[in-house]
Amino acid sequence: MPERERHEISRREVLAASLAATGALTLGNRALGAPAAAGTEAAGPQRWLIIGAHADDEAKTTALLLKERKPDDKVTVMIMRVCGEGKLYDRPTWTREEAIATRTYEMQQAAAFMKAELRWWLPPHPENKNIVRTPETVAKMLGILKEIQPTRIVANWHEDFHPDHVGVGELVGEAVRQWQVPGGMPVYWFGTPGRAHAQPNFVPNHFVDISDPAEIAYVLWSRMVHRSQAEFSALKAHVQYYHDHGQKFGTQFAAGYRLERI
Repeated sequence: MPERERHEISRREVLAASLAATGALTLGNRALGAPAAAGTEAAGPQRWLIIGAHADDEAKTTALLLKERKPDDKVTVMIMRVCGEGKLYDRPTWTREEAIATRTYEMQQAAAFMKAELRWWLPPHPENKNIVRTPETVAKMLGILKEIQPTRIVANWHEDFHPDHVGVGELVGEAVRQWQVPGGMPVYWFGTPGRAHAQPNFVPNHFVDISDPAEIAYVLWSRMVHRSQAEFSALKAHVQYYHDHGQKFGTQFAAGYRLERI
């Protein structure tokens, strides 16, 4: 990562920014009397497979893992493509090679933060194209599912203006349907903060409470690990997203997912 642009954002900074962005949090204040989330408990350690279209999409699953992951669970994060192979947000002077190296490094840091194994669908490369559902990609995904044998899958919702998000949602859904898991595979779809207008059919039915300031700061930090493309101003969209979900769930902040058994 080029030294001229490198900036290590501390967790203290993220916590301070999250508190400022909400304008309403009080340390130690937790919502009381919140309804319980729909139960999906299964016996024994779980094998989570997180499938993100891009390096940073996995951050939208942090809240779910924070609240429902057990100590013996195994988590695999598979990133479909690094994205930004040709440029980085607000880094117009960087070369393509610097962009790829930086986003790859940050994704490795993010996986370490999540204590997850990292896999790439398409290894970082400047010629990578958008993700689409084809018979070939479905067959490849089905092979990966059979190899990893996940008991829970978390992936991008298929309705979005970014073609990679659409492609991942459609690809994962079709591969799971072809797998034909007895009793159905729990798939948790996640939306994109600030894009409710582009995802009108994303209606969460599974919520996790992250009203504790330490928890929402942890969730926001997982996004800020990708610091080459993250700014504190962007936290407002994420905080608003979790606040809106909290209002639906009856807490101050929550992360909502669309849970389906496929």
